[in-house]
Amino acid sequence: MNCQICSGMCERDVLHGVYTYYKCRSCATSQVLPQPTQDNLREYYETFHQSANVGGVYDHFEDRMKADFPAKARMIHSFVSESVPRLLDIGCGKGFFLKEAANQGFSAEGIDLSSSGIKYAVDQLRTKAVVGRVEDFTGRWRGTFDVVTMWATIEHLPDPVKTVRAARECLKPGGFLFLDTGLGDAPWERFLAGHSQWYDAPQHLFVY
Repeated sequence: MNCQICSGMCERDVLHGVYTYYKCRSCATSQVLPQPTQDNLREYYETFHQSANVGGVYDHFEDRMKADFPAKARMIHSFVSESVPRLLDIGCGKGFFLKEAANQGFSAEGIDLSSSGIKYAVDQLRTKAVVGRVEDFTGRWRGTFDVVTMWATIEHLPDPVKTVRAARECLKPGGFLFLDTGLGDAPWERFLAGHSQWYDAPQHLFVY
């Protein structure tokens, strides 16, 4: 099998339930092959942002992520010069970063595959967000944003290269992309028993 990031050769790496990760010999990225179907992923993310008692899986790390958002928004401000920068958050979930960015003076919009997450973002937080994939919105958003963010998102994407290219199309010339992700072979992970927490399909399709 070939790596979806660099086209290198992959070999079996980690089994996680019914899913198998294959690791690229060239770039060391692990990836789920074959991937879940788009219908399977859409069904999974329908409940992803709901509470645990109705099948969601987001509650346990939501507060930890929210704690980082004020610092991330301040960091982005140090890179942009516009008085009201336009920001697109890909994988915005329930909209907590959108809310924080708006509080810090951004004109912020979001997109996510989770309809339950977007409903919370729009109805409860009063943020501007839509359900979907950014690849399907490039015609509307081409050259629109000063900043695109993807917080803990790229590991979830079925085609991360395609999504990053779409994000670039949405940026103005000289715009910024900010993202973060976990690293499967980070030194501190080696002290933990078993495999890294990032091998968690179908949530994480790639482990970088």
